[in-house]
Amino acid sequence: MRMLIAEDDFVSREFLFKLLSRYGECDLVVDGLEALDAYLIAVKDEKPYDLICLDIIMPR
Repeated sequence: MRMLIAEDDFVSREFLFKLLSRYGECDLVVDGLEALDAYLIAVKDEKPYDLICLDIIMPR
């Protein structure tokens, strides 16, 4: 399972990573532009994310 964690708060990001990484590969990003870039790259590479945990109030 591939997961993307988009969270600007360090503590929340690390918590989600520790919780979810046991279930598969996790990519971490810290702002909205990085999240969009990671998503587009995953789709282009034909390896889309199965789960995206997205903070809705983030910079950029």
